[in-house]
Amino acid sequence: MNASIFRYVVWIVATLFYSFQYTMRVLPSVAYDNVASRFDGIDASIYANYSSIYYVGYALLHLPIGYALNKLGPRYILPLLMLLSAVGNLPLIYSDSWWLVVVGRFFVGVGSSAAILGVFKSVRIAFKPSMMAPMLGVSVTIGLFGAIFGESPVKTLLSNEGMEYVIHGFVIVGSILAALTLIFSPNIKEESSIKLDSLKSDMKSIFTNKLVMLTALFGALMVGTTEGFADVWGPKFLSALYNISGEDAAQATSYIFFGMAAGALILPLWAERTNAFYAITALSAAVMAVGMLLTMYVPIGTTLLGVTLFIVGVMSAYQVLVVHMNGLNVAPNIAVLSTSFTNMVIMMFGFLFHKVTGIIMTYNWEGKVDAVTNAHVYSVAAYQWGLLVIPIGLVIGCIGLWVIRPRKAYMPKAV
Repeated sequence: MNASIFRYVVWIVATLFYSFQYTMRVLPSVAYDNVASRFDGIDASIYANYSSIYYVGYALLHLPIGYALNKLGPRYILPLLMLLSAVGNLPLIYSDSWWLVVVGRFFVGVGSSAAILGVFKSVRIAFKPSMMAPMLGVSVTIGLFGAIFGESPVKTLLSNEGMEYVIHGFVIVGSILAALTLIFSPNIKEESSIKLDSLKSDMKSIFTNKLVMLTALFGALMVGTTEGFADVWGPKFLSALYNISGEDAAQATSYIFFGMAAGALILPLWAERTNAFYAITALSAAVMAVGMLLTMYVPIGTTLLGVTLFIVGVMSAYQVLVVHMNGLNVAPNIAVLSTSFTNMVIMMFGFLFHKVTGIIMTYNWEGKVDAVTNAHVYSVAAYQWGLLVIPIGLVIGCIGLWVIRPRKAYMPKAV
């Protein structure tokens, strides 16, 4: 195969996996009724265990997988993790044990952790340094379409064909991507930028850097719009609030991911040109807080709802800025570790938002059960109380980032 075509194939396969993992990531947002009808007694708190454990698997294995990809090469590591992420869904249709379903979801998170790392690796292998930033931006934008098409279309498939059809489709797609990666990925090994023998001292440098820790914390408090609302509870809440079908509610929620795809290109460019990284991130939190409060409490109509959620999505791309900022807040030799650590913290807060929302919703449940699916049915008020943690987190994140911002120059400087 021509070398030029070969490098694009390597990049495309990795990008498709990144997109595919987004589809699996948002599955809980549209599968609640299907899961509840199969497993009796599932309430919001129990379902939150299933949806949130994804983020634990993603975060805990993020650094080890990154190290393994560099040390052993992507050719065998990536296919294994692609299969793991797809097969982790099988307990939903083949097991009667809820515990196994949760464990399977954990492994979906573990496998998905390799997606963005695989994109980084493939871009580095396939393209010149001058092409890395543009190709990464394109990969992230394409990846978010996995979330967009993972909600309304998957909801339609679940309603028309059933959960077995969807899960089998996941396994088939995961297997195809694994096979393509095994065939086309070069077996390149290199010295890892994260050294195990110095990991302890490097982590100490990060933990004792107040700016890094606070930036990661406040950035993580802002993640509820995607890793709480869009990933799980948004479609059910909008369906109840506007009395619309699950498919229409999923379509409305997907506007967040449309916006995020645009924001992934807009916000970094804006921040680079103005050097106002912290100010723009704080502004993003303020805009998202207003957007979420409008969505949750004001009957703005479905058209304006779509516009509002799109704007919320644009600002949700702040995550790119936070990770970049913490790469600049440390010495260059530990920048990779600092960005990986920041991404881990943000993903771990996805678990927190899912779990807290589920607990509050369960507490406010009024005892109603769907006669067909036997799923617990929650009132609009129950959703509003549960989802209130999202704008609260955004307000804290906004204030925190504004307070800790560097005074002389908003753009952080490597130390």
